[in-house]
Amino acid sequence: MFSEGAASEPRLRRVLALFDMEAAAVVAILLGIAQLLLSSPLYYLDVSLPKSLFILPLFIGTLFVIGGSLTIASARSSSKSVHQSCAYSNVACLLGAVLALCLYCFSLSSVKQPDCVEDTEVSFYHSLSVDCLEGRHVGLFWNVVTLLLCYNVGALLLHGLLTVTSIRALRSP
Repeated sequence: MFSEGAASEPRLRRVLALFDMEAAAVVAILLGIAQLLLSSPLYYLDVSLPKSLFILPLFIGTLFVIGGSLTIASARSSSKSVHQSCAYSNVACLLGAVLALCLYCFSLSSVKQPDCVEDTEVSFYHSLSVDCLEGRHVGLFWNVVTLLLCYNVGALLLHGLLTVTSIRALRSP
C-alpha cells in the first residue's frame, strides 16, 4: 500500500500530470477566436460607454490566440527558449484576463436600462419601431458582454492551469 508520505503528496501535481497541454491550448485558441468575433458587435452598439470598448476583446482575443499557439509549440518542442516564451505569454494572458474581467464587470454595472413601456397587444413588427429600440440595444450589449465575461472566466481558469504547467515545465530539468 501507500506510505503516509505518498498519500500527502500535493494534489495539484497529480492533476497536472494528467493535464493535456495541447488540448487546453486548442481550447484557449478557440476562446480567443470567440473573443475576436464578439468584438465586432460591440463596435456597432450605441450605448453610453465609449466606442473604444470593442478594442478590449480584440486585444484579449489576440493575446489568447498567441498564448495558445505558443503553448502548442512548447508542448511539441524541448527548447528552453520556447518554454520561456510559453510561460511569459501565459502569464500575460492571465493578467489580461484579470484586467478584462474587471473592465467587463465595470461596463455591465455602468450601463443603465432605459425605462420603456411596451404595449403587449401590439404586434411584434410594430413594437420594433416603438420607443424601446434603445432598450433592445442595451439588452444586446448586456448579452454580448455577459458572453464575453463567461468566456473570460473560462480562459482565466484555463490560462491559470497553463501558467502553472508551463512554469513547472520550465523549472524541471
